[in-house]
Amino acid sequence: IILEPIDVVRDGDVSASDPNGLPRESEATFDDLLDAIEWVESKGDPVAVGKNGEAGAYQITERYIDDVNRILGKNKYTYEDKWNSDKSRQMVQIYLIRHMSYVYFLLFNRFSCFFHIFNVEHLSFVDVILNRNLLSAFTFIFLESF
Repeated sequence: IILEPIDVVRDGDVSASDPNGLPRESEATFDDLLDAIEWVESKGDPVAVGKNGEAGAYQITERYIDDVNRILGKNKYTYEDKWNSDKSRQMVQIYLIRHMSYVYFLLFNRFSCFFHIFNVEHLSFVDVILNRNLLSAFTFIFLESF
């Protein structure tokens, strides 16, 4: 597997990089991940509609809203909230934190060799998610284990 870093520099000096050669001006944040999801889903369009009923900036479905409410243990969000960018962002954050915590557990307890193999022990989970090459390598290793 050949890993090539992706460019994650934000208006910064591309010569600055971390030990893996990933160009950085600053650390990637959870907000960066949420922004990237919004961009991929709708290019930030709060009135975007998908072909299967997904809607809003994050292309949220009614099933997704039901799942977020289940995670919270109460009906905090309504189906209309998918049109509200702020509430949609909150739902995506809740969903990701809930499900990323499980993946994070697997990552460090069952697949810690992944970080050692690629010499990326110092990277955060968000760094791995934001680097599509590392994520692809991890996904391959993860799926091969089943």
